[in-house]
Amino acid sequence: MTRRRWSIKALGGIVLLAMLAVACGDDDESTSDVSGRLTRAGTVTRAEGQISFVQVLRAETSSGEFVEQTTEGIYDGDAGQASLVVTTERSAGSDSIFVVDSTVEPGTTLRLVMDNGQVFLRVDVLGLDSTSWSLVPAGESTPTADSTVAVLGSALVADVSDGEQIGETGAETVGGVAVTRYRVPADAANVAIYLPTETLNVLAELGFRSRNLEAATTVDYWLDDADRIRRVEIDHQPLLTELVSGAFDPGVEITAFTHSFEITQFGDVSVVVPGPAEIAAGG
Repeated sequence: MTRRRWSIKALGGIVLLAMLAVACGDDDESTSDVSGRLTRAGTVTRAEGQISFVQVLRAETSSGEFVEQTTEGIYDGDAGQASLVVTTERSAGSDSIFVVDSTVEPGTTLRLVMDNGQVFLRVDVLGLDSTSWSLVPAGESTPTADSTVAVLGSALVADVSDGEQIGETGAETVGGVAVTRYRVPADAANVAIYLPTETLNVLAELGFRSRNLEAATTVDYWLDDADRIRRVEIDHQPLLTELVSGAFDPGVEITAFTHSFEITQFGDVSVVVPGPAEIAAGG
């Protein structure tokens, strides 16, 4: 059988995130208290209406190479608006392992603005800012404002009764705010459906939707005292290992594949929507 070289093609492209779940109790809180807190977390956080966030998708190999995509975003749920700035970084030589078939190559900045069903796109290359935006035709995979923060409701689809509190209450900080960390075990395949479209296309080629997968993973949530999500992180490495075991070059394996979402600010955000004069002709 011919060996194929696989990669995390989707570390490029638009990060429309969303993940799965998280955590439950220890000595500080009863299991029912933790379950309730985590179930409420997505709703409570989204009720804030406006947030700024940073999202990172990162893969590393046993040979030291990496690919990392970072998305800085603003979400205004009240106005039905969001904006994303997407960049990619990778180590020298990583193209020999990762097929980064992407609209976000290193040196390129992808900008997206969503405004009540309309999506505007701008690509800036090598530090040279483009002067115009394009209007993206609507389709099944067209991003929406809500799709950029879908992860905030993910606790609602998790079996939080199986989770646990990690460490002491308020022992960690995110952005200078005291938080409590929770972890929930999850079905890795269920979590993966929230990955970017390009990633799912690669996984589909590997049998993601047709194989009986047994990979298990974890999702961590960091909540502040107001039950708001400050950070969420999911580990996709177990699923990738099960799908592509033996498909990479001899001696090379994926040692990490993580997806994180961190809220950097609540409130006081403003999405700038491109005006008619900024739209390219025919776009």
